[in-house]
Amino acid sequence: MQILQALVLRSLRHTISDAAIAPFDDETLPSGQRGVLLEKQLCHALNLTGRSKYRAALQKLIPDILSRLARLSSSRLALCEQLYDTETTATQLEAIAMYLGVLGSDRNRLRVLYLSLRLARLSSRGADLECVCAIVVSRQHLEMGFAEKAGVLLAGCRAVDSDGYSTLTKLQLSVAFAEYYVAIDQCECAYAELEQAKQLRSAVQPESVARHERKAYELLHARAWLVHSRLAIGTGLAGDALAAATRAVKLLNAAWAAIEHGAADRDSGSPDLASTAEASEPDINALSSGVSKLQLAPIALPGAGASAGGVNKGASFWAIAPLSCHAMTHLSDMYAHHGLFVEASYYSERAVNIAESVQSTTLLARLQSHRCRLMVLADRLEDAELCLTRSDECGLEVLSIARAEYLSAKAALRMKEDSFVDGLQAFRQAAEIIDRLQTEGPVDVSQCYPDVDTGHSVEIQSRATYTVEVVEVHATDSGVPRRRRQQLVTSTKVKAPSKARAVPKKATFASSRPAKPPASQYYILDKIQAELSVESAIANLQAGQDVDAPASSLQRLASARRSQHLNYRTFMRKIAQALQSDVSYNSLSESTISFPALLGTESSVPIVSNSSLVRTSNAPSRKRSAPSKTTARKSGSSDQQIEASLFRARECFVMPGISSLGVRSVAQLHFESTALLSATMLLSALGTVQAQSVLHPLQEALHLEFPRITAVQCESTVVEADKKLSEAPSPFTWPTPERASAPPAISAQRFQQQYVDILPVTWTAVSLCLNYDCSELYVARYRSGQSALILRLPFSRHKPEGEDEEAFDYHTGKAELQDIMQVSNYSCHNSGVVEGKGAKSNWWAEREALDRRLHELLVNIENNWFGGFKAVLSQQARRPDLLARFRKSFDDILKRYLPSRQSSKGRDKPFALDDEVLELFIGLGSDQDGVVDLDEPLADLLYFVVDMLQFAGERNAYDEIDLDGMAVDVLDALRAYHEACIGPGQEAQHLILVLDKRLQAFPWESLPYLQGSSVSRMNSILGLRERILAMRHRPSSVSDGCHNINRTSGTYILNPSGDLTSTQTMLSPPLESLAQVRGSSWTSIVQREPSEEEFRTALTDSSMLLYFGHGAGSQYIRPRSIKKLDSCSEVVWLMGCSSGAVTEYGELEPSAVPFAYLMAGGNGSDADTASEDAELQTTRNSKCMAVVATLWDVTDKDIDRFSLAIGEEWGLWPASEASKLPSKTPRKRERLVAPSTPPQAPKTPKTRKAPKTPAPAAKTPFRSRSRGEPSREAGKKRSLVEAVARSRDACYLKYLNGAAPVVYGVPVYLGD
Repeated sequence: MQILQALVLRSLRHTISDAAIAPFDDETLPSGQRGVLLEKQLCHALNLTGRSKYRAALQKLIPDILSRLARLSSSRLALCEQLYDTETTATQLEAIAMYLGVLGSDRNRLRVLYLSLRLARLSSRGADLECVCAIVVSRQHLEMGFAEKAGVLLAGCRAVDSDGYSTLTKLQLSVAFAEYYVAIDQCECAYAELEQAKQLRSAVQPESVARHERKAYELLHARAWLVHSRLAIGTGLAGDALAAATRAVKLLNAAWAAIEHGAADRDSGSPDLASTAEASEPDINALSSGVSKLQLAPIALPGAGASAGGVNKGASFWAIAPLSCHAMTHLSDMYAHHGLFVEASYYSERAVNIAESVQSTTLLARLQSHRCRLMVLADRLEDAELCLTRSDECGLEVLSIARAEYLSAKAALRMKEDSFVDGLQAFRQAAEIIDRLQTEGPVDVSQCYPDVDTGHSVEIQSRATYTVEVVEVHATDSGVPRRRRQQLVTSTKVKAPSKARAVPKKATFASSRPAKPPASQYYILDKIQAELSVESAIANLQAGQDVDAPASSLQRLASARRSQHLNYRTFMRKIAQALQSDVSYNSLSESTISFPALLGTESSVPIVSNSSLVRTSNAPSRKRSAPSKTTARKSGSSDQQIEASLFRARECFVMPGISSLGVRSVAQLHFESTALLSATMLLSALGTVQAQSVLHPLQEALHLEFPRITAVQCESTVVEADKKLSEAPSPFTWPTPERASAPPAISAQRFQQQYVDILPVTWTAVSLCLNYDCSELYVARYRSGQSALILRLPFSRHKPEGEDEEAFDYHTGKAELQDIMQVSNYSCHNSGVVEGKGAKSNWWAEREALDRRLHELLVNIENNWFGGFKAVLSQQARRPDLLARFRKSFDDILKRYLPSRQSSKGRDKPFALDDEVLELFIGLGSDQDGVVDLDEPLADLLYFVVDMLQFAGERNAYDEIDLDGMAVDVLDALRAYHEACIGPGQEAQHLILVLDKRLQAFPWESLPYLQGSSVSRMNSILGLRERILAMRHRPSSVSDGCHNINRTSGTYILNPSGDLTSTQTMLSPPLESLAQVRGSSWTSIVQREPSEEEFRTALTDSSMLLYFGHGAGSQYIRPRSIKKLDSCSEVVWLMGCSSGAVTEYGELEPSAVPFAYLMAGGNGSDADTASEDAELQTTRNSKCMAVVATLWDVTDKDIDRFSLAIGEEWGLWPASEASKLPSKTPRKRERLVAPSTPPQAPKTPKTRKAPKTPAPAAKTPFRSRSRGEPSREAGKKRSLVEAVARSRDACYLKYLNGAAPVVYGVPVYLGD
């Protein structure tokens, strides 16, 4: 034996230098002796797999030894004569297969698995072992993309008389079939297999499972939950998919821990493998108990970090590691599907750590590619590049799916970086690899046993005559997949399965490639190729290139959502080209669009149809006005083509019944929502009869809000799943297959009733959202009893005047804000180390310069992004009588100044502006006899009116309109309107901003137009609905918008870190006074760290929680714990640096501590399916109504004065001098030389600009009317939101510090 070991070592050493494989073999020996000789060398080679320097040599030597052994045996008798120990050899083959899997040598592993299958057939170990081996081979075929081979193997196992199988083996076969059907997208067949597996599982209870079968039993449950998860996500049950994936990971974690525990108890030596296996142990159990004792040493990997558990794992983990990684990446995908990056990244990283711990290069490379895609989705491009580099360093096989995945991830990253050439090249390389895999096909079974009885190698495949049911992935017009049948005939007939088995009589498998020639019949590879083709076409369109759409057969195999994205982008590119070439519409893409804009362009609320939400219209057909001499039109065919293309683009994303999340991810919903709205807004501007009959503002508003509603519901689903998982009884529960049912439709009427009409009459909700490429801002305004108003504000509508001037779009504004915050956060934490002459003055100068930059940024945002449409943020209540007077005046003005209306001969009744558009003018306020400058905002609105009339068919040349005269007359009309509005008893108005995930970082509340106004924010209109429902148990709260809370119950946490002495000194007196009020039950935690339990108790038992410390307090209680609270304080103050800072994750949902508080309390019931009574019960006395937090870091003195001022303005404690600015403020310093946001005035397009009369020099910039209004009578209560708005002046740096605090939630008042 020692001599053979020495021969093996010499062969390996020679292989390293000479690349020569030379196992010791003598063909002159009898076959039995020769078999023992090769068998012992195989055993010695296997025991050397832990030596990294022999790794490459073993990858060549082991398959050579196996092929020689394979040629020795052709019958069971010959096998028994030639092998010294059949049982040990079988265990060795399983270990070798696992080892080759770790190396990533898929084809060699498949050959070894076939040899194991043959050995099982020729040995006397029973039918169960043969079936289990066939299942393992089928899974390897699926991994390599050859589902057809897997189907043949599994069908062969089921076709034989299965009475010889144990119940556990039958259960394994059903689960394997379910995995196979899921892989080829045959969900119905997979459901049938899971149903049968459930019946079999009921006969195999955990207590009846033998000890040596326990591990296989546990892993079988994990596989079943994984299959159930993949089925659920494919059929629209996203919540069930997440819960099932979580349960699978939990089971695998338990199995992993059990192996670790067993490995720790075993001796660390490396005994001879021949003595490790027991004859009674099947597949994975023999491997775990036998092969795991090898205790293989780790193999160093480039860039490998700390492994799972901090210890590199040996061969005992090879069997479970791939399954664990697969489960965790799938769970990561489920969290990403729900839009949650933190959880997705956590499980992705755990999978990477597992692959590193078992030193599997190929597995690690695939996981790094997967993680790269996640980082691209989250806009973490540096992390994505690092993952890509690590994946490439792992040395992937050139011809493998793993290599194609790497190239696909690389292409996604390069496209995100706008490196279109590199991205397209990576897509082409990936497609070439899949083409080669399709050409080469699967491993030829006969290659495993050359020249010896090859008939046995295909015996499994020729056992049955069965029907192939091929599923065409593309949907019919009805949305139901079409099926066709194809007969495959083989030589041997087998009896049909027993009726007792709950499976179809016809075993089914699919190749699903009807349009492809016979040379390519591999469904999984074809599907990958189709997806690559679609992604490449989308990339070409992103690069600005015209491309031919992929063949319909490819698009049918690709993801339906990605194919729709491709079709949409193709249509929109053609539409853009058509609009640019049309003289009447060439400015439409850069013009503001309002929907509704003109009376008669929308009618009744839409009703639900079978295919989409449409409405009927009674609007009469209108003839278009004759074009003016300067705007002559082409023939009507151009209009019809543009309209038809817009309808086709819109139909790509029409959401039937506005279903629940379903098969769409949250990121996909965001894209589809704004893509659909983009086409809709262009259609609405055309004003055709067909568009009028289909479009309605409420429906489009629902499309806009639906992704954010869904995102909140998804996060709530995750929270509830976590609660249920911790309460789960037995780990060995079996999944119950559920087929997705069509969710109830949310009609526009329901949206109006459940989300809009429930708003208090004094509230206005305004939703701000960016489109998918951040080139347009969508604004939707909601008021109770009114239809929605939607505005499309393109950032490109204000062109820079000079070549050196940069366009002030979203990206410019966001970059400026981030730069200001970065410098400000640094200076905040370095104020105490200022030393040297003039250092303090320089520090103050820098802070003041930043304050001015932030002010300029807000002015530019208001002027350039909104312009005259800032009035959409107006809180002024509608006055129908005064509005009618203003309409008459405005119509008269249009009649006087528009050439198209000065002669009505032969014309229809002229277009009339919608009331919502007229209110935009009203919202500008009065110019107060020329004191307030309204010139630019008013000009913006007047140009908009002329544009909308022109797009609808009423043509006017700009140089024929006296816009200055129009402006003067409109100002007179506005002045008359607002003078008539003056009167006593005006109720407090409130504005709620519902912000897009990419707009959360901006301090919208401090825009000049909104200064001093009552403004709060929410991340979803669903959260707003939940709070209004929570107010309904106090009827007066909803009617007047005043929600009162108990002022005598609360908890404050002051200076928990012990290093904020000045904060404690300033705030201690007013806070201590709270407990001195008779009947109060205030508790305090001062100058010590609260435990998480204390923090949780304070939130659940107190009506208010006031936190004055570092950050948001997440170091004391995790946001995840906050979300799980069944009840939460109604008001929370988080007066620490960046306590409300929002972390963005690209296309996924952002995270912030205030969001956790808004999620707390109740189960976040689905407002679309739950009854209102159930929602009221859920939200009663449990929701957090308002959270005060800061968007960025602030200095302590300013924020302390701000905190004191809030309490005083709100009425929580009496006023004091401490909240006022000191009489001696820092002297005025010269502006620090620092980059500043260039002030940019709104510019109307040059082609339309008319001469303007110079504005009076004495005019002041426009500001919100609320600033000029007299304060309300003394003694009247103020809401917390009003108190925050009025307290900003307590800060010396009114923008850098004063604009940081914001309120998430609704107005809250203190009770008596």
